[in-house]
Amino acid sequence: MPLHYEIETDDLYLEGIEKGIEKGASKTVRNLVIRMLQMGKLSKEEIALIADVDIAYVNELEKSLRLGDPSDLK
Repeated sequence: MPLHYEIETDDLYLEGIEKGIEKGASKTVRNLVIRMLQMGKLSKEEIALIADVDIAYVNELEKSLRLGDPSDLK
C-alpha cells in the first residue's frame, strides 16, 4: 500500500518556507538600504525610516561600504 503524505501541511516544511520568505525580505531591505546610501540623496535617518530599520543598521552598512566590504554589494 503506497504511503501518501501531504508535505505542504508539514510543520517543518511550513517553517522552512517562512524562514525562506524572511531571508528574502531581509536581503531585499539590505539591498534597498545599500542602494539608497550609494545614491547619497537621503540622510541616514530618512533611509532608516523608509526601510523601517534602526539607524544603527544603516550606519553599519555605510561603514562596510566605506571599507569596501564586497559582501555588502551582493
